[in-house]
Amino acid sequence: MIHIKKTVVPPSVPVYNKASVGPKGSQITPAASELANAIAFFTDGSNYADDKKITKKRFIFKVYKNTSISEELEKVFGTKCAYCESRFGAVTPKDVEHYRPKSEVLYQKGSVIAPGYYWLAGDWSNLLVSCADCNRARSHLVPGQPKKTTIGKHTQFPLSDESIRVRLHSLDVATEEPHRLLLHPCIDQPEEHLTYDSNGLISPIVAGDQKAATSIFVYALQRKGLVEERKRVLNDLQLKLDLLKSLAVELNSMDGTTPTSIRQGKLDQIGLQMKGICLMFAHTAPYLGMLRDYIRRNLLAGTFVDIRNANIDLGRLLP
Repeated sequence: MIHIKKTVVPPSVPVYNKASVGPKGSQITPAASELANAIAFFTDGSNYADDKKITKKRFIFKVYKNTSISEELEKVFGTKCAYCESRFGAVTPKDVEHYRPKSEVLYQKGSVIAPGYYWLAGDWSNLLVSCADCNRARSHLVPGQPKKTTIGKHTQFPLSDESIRVRLHSLDVATEEPHRLLLHPCIDQPEEHLTYDSNGLISPIVAGDQKAATSIFVYALQRKGLVEERKRVLNDLQLKLDLLKSLAVELNSMDGTTPTSIRQGKLDQIGLQMKGICLMFAHTAPYLGMLRDYIRRNLLAGTFVDIRNANIDLGRLLP
């Protein structure tokens, strides 16, 4: 997971800025209309009481499914999951994900409270793009565990203090911020919390980091298939860096007697190799959090001394 820049202000699309719902002369935007209807439905005592749904009626949210919003989210997140950074564009449709769940909240060993954050269902600040395996509760194998376990966000939104959970649209969710236990890719700096080993396993950088540990579990970031794919991509980077090191050693061994054409040929080879490495660090590339973590740790450890001695700056791969 990496930090993603996303504007706080909603995009200029009709669902947010074109008044088209209601009687002529007093029309409002589709987003404002749905919000008003949601507030009326979810605060109706005959629909919800004592943190439970008591009606068989359903409120149908439509704004977040609007095509224009989906397109704008894709501009921000590309075809990568905001949580695990897997590419899904070629194999499966994206899920428009609610960071704070809209209809109910699952917490404390399966307990459910309802409604959820109904007033944020169409709120631009609450919408992300995720893959199905991060967003939905599914059964997965996890390395080190003998049996499959059900993981995935679904309607979870854990807080370190349940007593401050915001339950009404008239209150400010900002009061929850010191207590939320899920990393938000557009608010937090996930790379300051998460690290990866050579097998693709993810863990908190600091032991006891509750937000990191909870995010790994809730977002299913340790599922076997994901871990294996991260390892494959990391191995690819390591092979590219090994070849770059070999080229750098050859360049470093050259002296003033080396013909210019041979030196230039070696520099060209290094340039091509660096181009391939840089592509792995493009904004749209998968698993940047892991790859950047690998580069940072090895720069600190002095692993790339031969590459550095060839005046190759791997630090430029980092943001």
